[in-house]
Amino acid sequence: RIQMTPTIMTDYVSPSCIRITGYRQEDFYNDPNLGLEMIHPEDREFFQKHVTSDNKKSQKPITVRLVRKDGQVIWIEQTHTIISNEQGEPVAMHLIARDITERKHAEEQLKHAMVNLEQSSAQLAATNKELETFSYSVSHDLRSPLRSIDGFSQALLEDYTESLDDTGKDYLNRLRTASQKMGELIDGLLKLSRLTRSEMHQEEVNLSMLVKEITSRLHENEPRRQVEFVIRKGLVTQGDPELLRALFENLLGNAWKFTSKSEKTRIE
Repeated sequence: RIQMTPTIMTDYVSPSCIRITGYRQEDFYNDPNLGLEMIHPEDREFFQKHVTSDNKKSQKPITVRLVRKDGQVIWIEQTHTIISNEQGEPVAMHLIARDITERKHAEEQLKHAMVNLEQSSAQLAATNKELETFSYSVSHDLRSPLRSIDGFSQALLEDYTESLDDTGKDYLNRLRTASQKMGELIDGLLKLSRLTRSEMHQEEVNLSMLVKEITSRLHENEPRRQVEFVIRKGLVTQGDPELLRALFENLLGNAWKFTSKSEKTRIE
C-alpha cells in the first residue's frame, strides 16, 4: 500500500511481496521509488502509465517483468486500486501482485509447441502430396509392364503350348501368378494410401451386417467353394465405416485365400 498524501510513501508491505521481490520491508519504507525501480526497464514506461491512469476504479491486471533483489527476472500480474477521500481525492493506492513466472514459461512452451506443430503439419501435408504423386506413378508406370508380362505369358501358353514342355508351362504359369500377385500388392498399396489420406469419420457401424456383405461377395466370386462363415448377430461399434470395411475385407479375404485348398472351411 502506497500513501499518496501529504507525501508519497509506502506504509504497508505484505509478506508475499517480500517473498516475490526478495526485498525487506525496510527497503520499501526507505525508498518510495523502489516499486517502480524493480520493474524491468523495458516494461517500466508501460507500468507507470498504467498506475498513473486517471481512472479511479480498480484497473485490469497487467503483466510485466520484475527484477528481484538477487537479479532474477520474473513475471508478475499486477492490479492496483485507488483509494479516495470523501472529496474524491486520491489518498492511497493498493498494489497487488502475484508471481506468474511458471505460467509464462508454460505459455512460451505451448507457443513453441504450436509452432512446431504447424511446421510438422506443413511437412506432413507435403509428404502426403508426394505420396499421392507416387501413388499415381505406381498406378500408371508399374502396372502397365505387369500387364504386359501377364499378357505375353498367357499368349505363349495359348499359342505355343505344343512347343512347350511341362517345365516351360510351369515356369510361365509361375510368372503369371507372380505378376498377378504384384498387381494385387500395388492395388493394396494404392488403397492404403487413399485410406490414410482421408479424414476419419466416427459413427455407429453394424459389424454383423458389414461382415455379411463382404462374405456374400466372396461367395459370389467363387460359388463352388464350401466355406461356412459364423457371424455373431447384433455386433455394433463406433468407428470409421470405410476403415472398418477395409480392415474386414483384408482379414476375411486372407482367410478366404489361405483356406482355398481345403474342401470344407469354417471361418468365425
